[in-house]
Amino acid sequence: MSALVSLQLDFKDTLLTGDNRLAPYLNNTCTSDLYTAVEIYKNAYQRRLIETLQSDYPMLEKLLGTESFDKLAVKYMTELPSSSFTLRNFGQHLSTFLKKETVYQHYPYLAEMADFEWQLTDVFDLSNSKLATVSDMSRFKAEDWPHLTIKYHASVRWLALHWNIIDVYQAIQSNSAVPDLVFAPTAKQCLIWRKQYSSYYRIVDARESYAMKVMTNSNFTELCQTLTDLDDSNENSALDAARYLKTWLSADLIASIELSDKGTHYEH
Repeated sequence: MSALVSLQLDFKDTLLTGDNRLAPYLNNTCTSDLYTAVEIYKNAYQRRLIETLQSDYPMLEKLLGTESFDKLAVKYMTELPSSSFTLRNFGQHLSTFLKKETVYQHYPYLAEMADFEWQLTDVFDLSNSKLATVSDMSRFKAEDWPHLTIKYHASVRWLALHWNIIDVYQAIQSNSAVPDLVFAPTAKQCLIWRKQYSSYYRIVDARESYAMKVMTNSNFTELCQTLTDLDDSNENSALDAARYLKTWLSADLIASIELSDKGTHYEH
């Protein structure tokens, strides 16, 4: 290993750990000013990483308090140092980190809040892609409808939430009284996606959630049958299924509509 590479690695370790690996080099050269410069640079680098996590997880910081959040951030960056020239994905593993660290396992809602906030951040700057619209449905004949399939937009995400973190999130966001954190044995299904230039989320009831997941790999006929089974032979299942499609299209959840047996494909 060359002297330059060795110096660069020691410089990196100085930034990422609490140890000053540059001491041997500084001792051989000169003044206390260099020690001070290294400390300033190291502190500035760590501060930038903390600020990145604060930006990605503002509500988690509110829950923990700034001091506790900073301690979490330092521990996270020590265990999972940044490995890219961009900080875009630096905080992506924070929820997993919270689940694994013993001290935070006693507060499982923290990991759930982190997961929720990360998904909101992650979908925001995904690359743009085409979207199907309600008007696209007029291109299909009545006999085509049983064979309709859809593909969801790449930003569509699902989260199973056992804690009332959305209530907490909204309360903090609006500077309202924060409710107590409550655990529910049965998880609520949270849909997260991007529409135009904003991230959106909503709790989806069990019926719609199941309908959306059926349409991931099935066609309109199977969606109608599923709704009929769920509602004990509901005679309006086809109408309900059509309403769901309209709702999903209007919300920018669908990227394309296809005919499963004819190979026909429509995008807006």
